[in-house]
Amino acid sequence: MKNRRYAAWLVWTGLLLASFSAQATNYVFPDHMPSSCSGDDGYYLCKSLTLLEGDTLVVEAPKPAVIQINGDFNVGQGVQINASGLATHLLIQNFSRSVFGANVKINAHLVSAGDIALGAQSDTSGSITTDSGTIAIGDKSRVVGDLQTSNAIVYIGDGVKLTGSVSSTSSGVISVGNGSTVSGALTTAVGAINVGFDSVVGPITSTSAGAVTVGARSTVKGDIITGAGAVSVGDGGYIDGSITTIAGVVTVGVGATVRGSINNLDTSKAGAVNINSKSIVIGYILTNAGAITIAADGQVGGGLGTKDGAITVGTAARIGGSVCTDNSGAVTVGAIATVGGNVETNTAGAITIGSKAIISGGVIVHGAGAKVVSADATVGNYIVSSCPTAAPNANWRTIKSRSWRQLLIR
Repeated sequence: MKNRRYAAWLVWTGLLLASFSAQATNYVFPDHMPSSCSGDDGYYLCKSLTLLEGDTLVVEAPKPAVIQINGDFNVGQGVQINASGLATHLLIQNFSRSVFGANVKINAHLVSAGDIALGAQSDTSGSITTDSGTIAIGDKSRVVGDLQTSNAIVYIGDGVKLTGSVSSTSSGVISVGNGSTVSGALTTAVGAINVGFDSVVGPITSTSAGAVTVGARSTVKGDIITGAGAVSVGDGGYIDGSITTIAGVVTVGVGATVRGSINNLDTSKAGAVNINSKSIVIGYILTNAGAITIAADGQVGGGLGTKDGAITVGTAARIGGSVCTDNSGAVTVGAIATVGGNVETNTAGAITIGSKAIISGGVIVHGAGAKVVSADATVGNYIVSSCPTAAPNANWRTIKSRSWRQLLIR
């Protein structure tokens, strides 16, 4: 809903600016400035500033220069600002809001106290920063520079190419549209982070609290970390790192890949982990309080461990390490599934091993709970020190099972 609202806002501002009509003017600071501006020697002050469709703005020596705008900054479509210069040569500081039409070209650092809206198919070089205003980047735009706001939303449209990072230093939602690329990190202190489908972004962090959603077939080049919030990876998604949340459900869609591990019991307090069919997690999966479910044909290179929570390994799923629960939690291993280590429950929890399943290690109920092993299942010898290293009970052991590569090529 927020994405739609800001997309509509971009359309509205684009139509507003497109409605301006005048003969294009070439402004040169300080020799030929708009009537609302004054100043010299590299520092210019404007009561407000409106550039109409096709206007150009050039800043002459001395450089770098500063243009301070105390009112609204409205820029029509096709405007060029310092187009042949360097972004480091011009700082535009606005104490109100800044609205840019489509197809603008800007080489400058932009700082605004209010909202900044960049129209579609624009080309900018330089950082974009607001104190408490929203940043909205129109579809198919190119931005070279970081986006930063203190306490507001950052919206990046579809097909955008952003070379830089995106951050909200206090609180604010970050949304990246479909088919977009962000080379740097997405970071917010408090707030959700949403990535559309077919996009590529850097590491994702919501420091204190906020859900993270990664759309279908999108790639995250790094870890996903949230203090408290659910993490959802869409079908065919690719996470080139680990996923960690202190409290929140983690869901990995069909055919997705996580190159690292999911959760860490040093930090993960609560949350189920659901791995859908044909997905691959290269590392281990751990959670303090919550079930772990590996759907049919899912693959996990390391072990599975919960302190309080059931573990279900689906039909034909393959687990490279041991499968262990501590205080409470039953373990179910489906038919023709493979486990490269032990299957263990420590204090209380039943174990069920399905037909033609292969367990390389032993099947042990250390405390209370029934053990049912199908007659045609294969069970090996107990492997000492096989439960995941970050398991909640300090007496649990390090992994000594076959490597995930050996298991996944079976």
